[in-house]
Amino acid sequence: MSPKSTIESNWYLKVLLFQSHHLLSKLWTRELRKSKITLEKFAILHEISNFNGNPTPHAIAKATVYEPAAVSAIIGRLEKDGFITKHKDLKQKNMVRIEITQQGRDVFTRASRDVVQLNQTLLSVLPNEEKDYIIHSLSIFRDHLLPLAFDKSKKLTNYKSTSKKQVD
Repeated sequence: MSPKSTIESNWYLKVLLFQSHHLLSKLWTRELRKSKITLEKFAILHEISNFNGNPTPHAIAKATVYEPAAVSAIIGRLEKDGFITKHKDLKQKNMVRIEITQQGRDVFTRASRDVVQLNQTLLSVLPNEEKDYIIHSLSIFRDHLLPLAFDKSKKLTNYKSTSKKQVD
């Protein structure tokens, strides 16, 4: 269905992005509920697991699209749940380091497995070439939006495509 007959294509793209985001969030939330974890907690555990060593809350906030206050609140809830611990930095006493507990690793591993399976099911409708094109386009768009939404201090986690390109 072409949007040109009723609305401008940029608006239609925004609507499709919003709808897709909402639907994916709803499906991910439903799946993560099985592991008794929220989407936000999963995202923060994911970022913590991507760091070499134990990150600071500030470093986690810089690597995500969440505001520092939101990261701090999520870290507090993760600590209350027993998924992480906070430790004073041995060199800089005013700094806190975050470490995932074994319980946190177990929940994150289980939830990751479930989300990967869900994603495979949801994205199976798209051929690999279209997925690569969407990844490329959305990366450009995200990188354009990031400095408009945040100051230049945000440095999101860099993900590498694991798809295999076929060579003729």
